[in-house]
Amino acid sequence: MAFSDDARYCAAPGHDGNVYIWDVSKGTLHSTLSNGHDDGVASCVAWSPSDSVMVSGDRSGRIAVWS
Repeated sequence: MAFSDDARYCAAPGHDGNVYIWDVSKGTLHSTLSNGHDDGVASCVAWSPSDSVMVSGDRSGRIAVWS
């Protein structure tokens, strides 16, 4: 799980291969990033310092870049 630099969003990897972006202030799901980890469970996420890019990784070593 990783918070955006402005702490507005929280990214959480899912066991279904998706990455879920939560709106922290509202406590609601903002968006779902899918098809980044078809063959594996998303296991880590990180935001860029500017919050313009997020990366996620899975146990197979695949990295997905989201912008």
